[in-house]
Amino acid sequence: MSFKRAILIAAAAMILPGLAQAQTSAQFPVTVDFDDNNPGSVDVTLQCNTGQPLSQTQDITEAGGVTFIITNFADGEMDCEVSVTDAEGYTPSAACEFTAVADQSSNECDFDLSVDFVNFEVTKVWIDENPGFDNNTFASADFSCSGVFNGATHGNFNGNVNFVGDEATSNIGLRPHWDGSTVCTVYEAPVNGAESDASDCEAVSVLLGSDAACTIYNTRLYEGIPTLSQYGLAIMAMLMLGVGFVAARRFV
Repeated sequence: MSFKRAILIAAAAMILPGLAQAQTSAQFPVTVDFDDNNPGSVDVTLQCNTGQPLSQTQDITEAGGVTFIITNFADGEMDCEVSVTDAEGYTPSAACEFTAVADQSSNECDFDLSVDFVNFEVTKVWIDENPGFDNNTFASADFSCSGVFNGATHGNFNGNVNFVGDEATSNIGLRPHWDGSTVCTVYEAPVNGAESDASDCEAVSVLLGSDAACTIYNTRLYEGIPTLSQYGLAIMAMLMLGVGFVAARRFV
């Protein structure tokens, strides 16, 4: 074998494997499905252990998916994973995993996105300095929320919350509308011996992926001597006793 021919054979051995590898290709079609039909978008990412590129991220909507393409990998030796990497307010279905990806294959991945519950916390505060205040005082309030996702459509969500004692809290779990239109109001029925002083629980905006809170303040009302402390009662008794002594001396 001539020296020139040996050089050509060696060069071909180096080039041909590279050409074969460059011809490998795999597709990864990805779609998302919001259970509340949100027209917005989320980020999906394809990550592989080999091939080109190793990582890709695309912003996609329910109306339009994306197809990732990977090239330059050894047939059957590439592993890849597709995941949702930015979906605030939603929980996506599990990531798609593909092992030993074949050349010229199409590896489909479909994500379901479920609306997350958020917490609307209502707090009851009693304005009351009387040491005889009953820490087990019970109170209740009604709430009405609009634009709440119920698993099929958006509508109203009504109910009631209960409080026991001072600075008691009650939580309302709900799934807000994607357009930011969810609003809740908490209102009280009349409470015996109390009056409502202030509340920031009217038309509270509840946003996707974000908890909300409000507070109702009440003052307990007291009438007559029972509103006095023990010291006050003792002073009142001494005053009444003193008046009795003065009256007795005048009539003696």
